[in-house]
Amino acid sequence: MEKFRELALSSYVYQQVKNILHVEKRNVSDFLIDIAKKSATLENFISNLQTRKVTIPIDLSKNIFTIVQRHNSQQLPEEIKQPIIMMMNPINLPVEQPKVGEIYRGRVTSVTAHGVFIKLDEYPGKPTGFCHVTEMRADPLSDVKASEILNVGEKIFVKVLDPIADKLTLSIRGIDQVSGKSVEEVSAASGWVHENVPRPKRVKSPDRFELDQLISSGALKPSDLRELNGEYGFFSHASEIEEDFEVALNTTVPPFLANLKREKKIIQPTQVLHNPEGSLARAAREAARISKERQEQRRLQSQNTYTSASTVGLLDDEEAPVSRVKFSELPAWKQQTFGSFGPKKKRIDLPINDYKDRIEEMVRKNRVFILVGETGCGKTTQIPQFLYRWGITKKKIAVTQPRRVAAISVAKRVAQEMGTPIGGIVGYCVRFEECMSEATRIQYVTDGMLLKECLTDRMLNDFGVVMLDEAHERTIHTDVLFGLMKAILRNEESDLKVIVTSATLQQEKFSEFFYNCPVLNIPGRAFPVQTSYATKSQMNYLDFAVQTVISLHCTEPKPGDILLFLTGQDDIDTACELLFQKNKVLEKQYGPLIVLPIYSTLPSEQQSMIFEETPPGSRKVVAATNIAETSITIDGIRYVVDPGFVKELWYDPKIGMDTLKVVPISRAAADQRKGRAGRTAEGKCIRLYTEDAYNKEMKAASVPEIQRSNMTLVALQLIAMGIEDLINFEFMDKPPTHTIIDALEQLYALEAVDDEGHLTSMGRRMAQFPLNPPLSKMLIASSDMGCAEEILSIVAILSVQGIWYRPRNKQSNADAMKARMNREEGDHLTLLYAYREWLKAGRSEQWCRDNFVHYRSLKRADDVIDQLQRLMDRFHLRISSCGTDMQLVLKAIVSGYFAKAARKDGQRGYLTLVDHHLVHMFPGSALFGREPDYVIFHELVNTSKEFMRNTVTIEPKWLVELAPKFYRKASASEITQRKRNERLNPLADARREHERDWRVTEQRIVRL
Repeated sequence: MEKFRELALSSYVYQQVKNILHVEKRNVSDFLIDIAKKSATLENFISNLQTRKVTIPIDLSKNIFTIVQRHNSQQLPEEIKQPIIMMMNPINLPVEQPKVGEIYRGRVTSVTAHGVFIKLDEYPGKPTGFCHVTEMRADPLSDVKASEILNVGEKIFVKVLDPIADKLTLSIRGIDQVSGKSVEEVSAASGWVHENVPRPKRVKSPDRFELDQLISSGALKPSDLRELNGEYGFFSHASEIEEDFEVALNTTVPPFLANLKREKKIIQPTQVLHNPEGSLARAAREAARISKERQEQRRLQSQNTYTSASTVGLLDDEEAPVSRVKFSELPAWKQQTFGSFGPKKKRIDLPINDYKDRIEEMVRKNRVFILVGETGCGKTTQIPQFLYRWGITKKKIAVTQPRRVAAISVAKRVAQEMGTPIGGIVGYCVRFEECMSEATRIQYVTDGMLLKECLTDRMLNDFGVVMLDEAHERTIHTDVLFGLMKAILRNEESDLKVIVTSATLQQEKFSEFFYNCPVLNIPGRAFPVQTSYATKSQMNYLDFAVQTVISLHCTEPKPGDILLFLTGQDDIDTACELLFQKNKVLEKQYGPLIVLPIYSTLPSEQQSMIFEETPPGSRKVVAATNIAETSITIDGIRYVVDPGFVKELWYDPKIGMDTLKVVPISRAAADQRKGRAGRTAEGKCIRLYTEDAYNKEMKAASVPEIQRSNMTLVALQLIAMGIEDLINFEFMDKPPTHTIIDALEQLYALEAVDDEGHLTSMGRRMAQFPLNPPLSKMLIASSDMGCAEEILSIVAILSVQGIWYRPRNKQSNADAMKARMNREEGDHLTLLYAYREWLKAGRSEQWCRDNFVHYRSLKRADDVIDQLQRLMDRFHLRISSCGTDMQLVLKAIVSGYFAKAARKDGQRGYLTLVDHHLVHMFPGSALFGREPDYVIFHELVNTSKEFMRNTVTIEPKWLVELAPKFYRKASASEITQRKRNERLNPLADARREHERDWRVTEQRIVRL
């Protein structure tokens, strides 16, 4: 008997290790059992494992230790007793069939059009059952296929519905696939109770007909659809049936915009491309298509990784979720920040030192002047120090930067040069983060934060000098600051001095705008740069860029690093991975190629690696966005590879949202990129486009962001400063009128402005939050609704980079942990649940690793919550919890994001309520496969389709209740017309280009 007990224990632990760690080695399970037997307590067991450098999930540790202790006391649980009985049964008597309603673990053996066959491997006799596709979908009437949900070989928890001897009827709906328990049981155990009962769902006539046919043919049994009310055709969860409630847009024009609406119709949006049919435009469209295909391929691969994911050994190191490195090896050399020269020597060698006297003269004689200096001449780091030493002002000196990465890194560099700790004489202030004190005199800030300073101090009386750096980038906030600075300079009572600095500018235009102020040019110590062009246009610029980098590495002498310009994180990660793999083959012959990415969402320690000195015999390639054009200076660059594209945010008035687009760069940007190759020695610039494209297809300068962006936040801030006539505000380049009107309409719907266009008390509070207006409104409204604690967490997580971590070799594990946290209300509530679970775990970094969540992102969200709480306290906004009433949280989300609502549209996807734009549920969403009738989404992501990201389910009546200026209840005739269109739309063949092509009258008859 003892032998059987030992075998059963070993088998049980082996199965647990196999299921959770995917390790199928008996010696591993026996090793864990042996350690557990020798440990007196659970803490002692974990300590003994850590001593042997073994790390396993805490839940598995508890499970193994408990089972081994029960084994020692002979109090075995049923899951171990049953194998003992089987092993002791010499005549192999038949065992009891699986019980109805019980949950068992099985394995998918076959996938068909109607469902999947599942073998219960862990049940005696290993019976096989069938799970119909309707029992796999969260919504039985959705069109998700069985093959899109499960794959052959995938292990799954199933519930027995009908225990027929030869074939069980199974279901996976409502089962938590991590714990093997029902979703309700897991929710109750976590303290997360869904009190809101969903309203009954009416089965539409075509769907009811299809179900009747399936039942008549025997493919579906009535019992398979237990929630179907045969008499009325409802999927009912309640005793009463809600009447149909649909919404329509409220077309009432705000009174203060009545005269502007007519003008809006004749304004044309800013043209995105200089030559829409040129080679660069075609290459941009092709690049977007390839990028979409690449993302779609990754998505499809991720759905099939369960069987292909590599097995990870028990003693292998975990891939840390706090690091987003794309490759696992790094150069084995000691890295030194800012190269081998000390800061003092580098400062002496800067060209700007030769112009100190001239700069001092310009500052003392003029209230405003323009300084144009090559990138790397020292203007950003040295001029503020000059001003401080000269005693130009006793007030603070503000230096604006368009990017938070640059503001923080430059501030740290200047503090180091001045021999002061950061936060002392030199500090910085960026969104949700500041490092300053009463002693701070030089303050590096993002342009958005200086604009926010103007809300409380319109004349900037606390500052003696404002230096608008990188002015050529023309961010939306910088352009607004131009207008505000010009207004301050008109005021004779103000003593503020303004210095506008840039690496490249339209000098005459800027000088004229700032009252014909003087201009000082500081030439850089640039070396000659040889420029080469492609002989023909390249459609797949990413592959061509990688080939070019490899060619340079293999043919050009060292030292000499390479700078590769790409459009964004996706391109950079792909290129870095390709280069890293190619380097493995070429390294022995041509030397190491150190591949380094740089983009804003990288952790700061990874960003700093690009500044470090390249080891002898090696070459580094830095793959960067346009941040490397002017905002940062990288020593050692001799070669620049320029595909000629950039990713920009463009406001689309048709859908009322910003969209990221890949567009050709301007000639000014191309020249800036070229200049990066000639800072320390002669260099080369390889342009992956033709010379003809450079001269004829590129604009002379980039379109200012203010002419292509959503103006809602800027409009709110300007109105909060008392500037209500936005149409006539003194912009350097006026934004399109329609974007201003759209912004004012949005603020009116958000109740930030009243019928006369004046700021309301709601708008005044919204303007003080460093958030987009919808998020601000959502946060403020949550205080009145009694759910501010929950909304604070959601807003904070939405304000940081994504929290989910999905390592390539553990995608199925990560997906399973994510699925366990999914809340039926949607993604916002899923984020909240994950954050609360982390808090319950004591803000544990180990919990993040076990659950594939970014520890850094949650810590950042914690900091954001602290700042937002202080702002809420300032405005006496009550912070309280709604407990388990998540409907209040959903309503608060609707109060801010009502404009981003969408309605289910048959089999096609969703249509936005604003403009009937076709969108789809994001595959990673908690609502994917459930397809509720109405949803609110946080943003649109354009990959293979336009996907809604971060989505929650809502009731349509909430839209009218919480946004009455934007929505109204639809009339009976409008509902009838919509249903008529809904019946006709499915007739359109998905292969046809236009929806009406299915009509005979729309088809062209071709005679043979």
